[in-house]
Amino acid sequence: MRLFLNLLLASTIILTCAPSVSAQAPLQPQVSTTKPDKSKSKPAKGKSSQKGKKGKQADPNETEAPQKQEKKSDSKHTPEECYELGYKIISSILPSESDLKQAVKLFKQGAERGNSDCMYALGQCYLDGRGTDRNIPSGLDYLNKSADAGNDKAQVSLAYCYYAGNNVTSDYDKALSLLRQATAKENSDAQVLLGMMYLEGKGVPKNDAVATEWFRIAAESGNTGAQYLLGNCYYYGNGIEKDYPEAVRWYRKASEMGNHDATKALGDCYYNGTGVTKKREQSVSLYETAANFGNSDAQYALGKCYYDGQGVEKDFTKAMDWWYRAAAHENSEAQFMLGQCYEKGQGVAKSIPTAKSWYKKAADNGHENASKRYSKLIK
Repeated sequence: MRLFLNLLLASTIILTCAPSVSAQAPLQPQVSTTKPDKSKSKPAKGKSSQKGKKGKQADPNETEAPQKQEKKSDSKHTPEECYELGYKIISSILPSESDLKQAVKLFKQGAERGNSDCMYALGQCYLDGRGTDRNIPSGLDYLNKSADAGNDKAQVSLAYCYYAGNNVTSDYDKALSLLRQATAKENSDAQVLLGMMYLEGKGVPKNDAVATEWFRIAAESGNTGAQYLLGNCYYYGNGIEKDYPEAVRWYRKASEMGNHDATKALGDCYYNGTGVTKKREQSVSLYETAANFGNSDAQYALGKCYYDGQGVEKDFTKAMDWWYRAAAHENSEAQFMLGQCYEKGQGVAKSIPTAKSWYKKAADNGHENASKRYSKLIK
């Protein structure tokens, strides 16, 4: 099962304008069907001005004392506006480097005036090197300040760092402490990550049923990653009885909201006739949708459809084209199949040296059959 949060938190800024509040919650959800309250209060308006320093003391010989000078902020915007404007830039399609620098500037202005959302966003920019030079210490410092101020987004981001050992030493206890705070605020990303920890038995006893319940809570609030993971639970029977139609229902929900892992999984269901009527043409359409968004598993699957002539006319050249794309993302199945094509001369001129090269790459990525083929060819 692919860890959705690797993409969700490792390199993406999750920016929302929801406020953060302090609260404490148990690690295990109540196993009931009651849905969490999804209502969110509006963020309070912060003060945009700072108290200035006193002006220069008046000369006693002068008849009039000079007026006190107040230090003016560099920004014309409130801290909340700084965050919202920076968010619009960061979340736009292919922002320019100058735009990203402007976003960082806005986040700095808001962070300097104590806005926890700006602290969080600025921390992520430093960690990712977006709009500024990558600076891990500064990034972690801003995330910690934001999390200490009760910002649930920063708490989730830090929790993921401690969970995965990204930029810090792995520490499941710290991850759980931060998630305990964020789940109390009904942060769905925190619910997903906590579910993953129970699913994998990291920092807590492995408990598929508890993991599934956390995924369900997040999925019902609209988290597409949770919907995909809940679909997996139904598909594989993790923590719940297998139910293919229910798996398809959750995959479809997530796919309709743009989750490409779910789109690929839904394609698998149509390909195999699992939970739905078998429709290879429909699976090809779904694979192509996810593949065009860069999903390497879908790119491999689409290439296999062209290779085998399933749902489309057999075409080795198109198969290889999709496998090249998947292989660029280190997809070992695609690398192995490219090795097969070069070894057999399918869709390309036969080349044993090139076949060995692809088998070696696939083997290095853990593909057992590729390792066997490589060993045989080098003898």
